[in-house]
Amino acid sequence: MTGIKDAVKAIPVNETPLNSDIIQPLMQSIDLIFTGANIAYGNTGQLRVYSLAKKLLPKLGYSKPVILISNLGHDIMSKDLNVSSSKTRISIHESKDSLTSKINKMFAPKQISNNPLIELCKFSVWPWLKEGDIEIPHRFSGVTYVSSFDDMCELYKRDEIGPKELKEFAIIQIWHCLNNYQKYFEVNPELVSWIKFDKI
Repeated sequence: MTGIKDAVKAIPVNETPLNSDIIQPLMQSIDLIFTGANIAYGNTGQLRVYSLAKKLLPKLGYSKPVILISNLGHDIMSKDLNVSSSKTRISIHESKDSLTSKINKMFAPKQISNNPLIELCKFSVWPWLKEGDIEIPHRFSGVTYVSSFDDMCELYKRDEIGPKELKEFAIIQIWHCLNNYQKYFEVNPELVSWIKFDKI
């Protein structure tokens, strides 16, 4: 009964729990056993579920998983990633042509908030950049240099960097990271051969 009580605690407050709401956290915890995973990675909405796994699995004789939680993020059309499709999210095994096409189609409003292009740069570009001046396309001078994500946002707010320039920057930087993985998947195609890109 301890697991059931803990599963109920994993349900968001102010919601009436359904049977599926109780079973799902338990099943997600058991997934860690059957996959042999010792690290659980999820979005902030999964924190209670994985906290349950961290508490429950040692009682069953399994190791306590390491929990990594981050923001869920959005796809190129500014929808939550959990409702995205292969056509609207960027995956680790994207080809350069596919990556370029998706980023060029990305929704990019003028404001900083609720902007998936800005979000992409914040979480998928800047963490991998080395410190120092970073070259970035500039609407008027052709190119400029920024030393931080905040500097980039300031230029975007002043319209010195527009969506076109920022998309060009994002494509270059993200492909620089993904290219290494692309080569790995080319050598190991069985790792992604099961994915039906038009159905997920």
